[in-house]
Amino acid sequence: MEEHLEYGFPGRFSEAMKKSLAQNVNTTWSASGHLEGRSVKLRRFPNGHMLSTVYGVMAGYLLGQRGDELLSGVFMRLASVEHAQVLSHLSSASAAGWLRFRHGGGITEIDFDPVFARHKEELQNVQS
Repeated sequence: MEEHLEYGFPGRFSEAMKKSLAQNVNTTWSASGHLEGRSVKLRRFPNGHMLSTVYGVMAGYLLGQRGDELLSGVFMRLASVEHAQVLSHLSSASAAGWLRFRHGGGITEIDFDPVFARHKEELQNVQS
């Protein structure tokens, strides 16, 4: 991690600061499940959660992404969830009424009309 910090920010940090910063980053990444190991840290995919998958897809959706772009966009890469798990999470979220998800024949449709409609109704009731 110290080497990555030096590469990204050459000469910016003292040796003591790089060591401290690297330890803090490693601790955070270990807690999030992105690193494992006690003395030698190895990168790994964390166990993704359905909520983080849905959150990532919704963020992309709100930015105008649609279809397969939602499944492979930057938010899914940040969530570090494998593709098969993303599909499973979205299928479960669809069954729970959080979104509408259809995937088959090379076509993916995702929309959040169930959520938006519910909140639109709640807002109209509050304004009345």
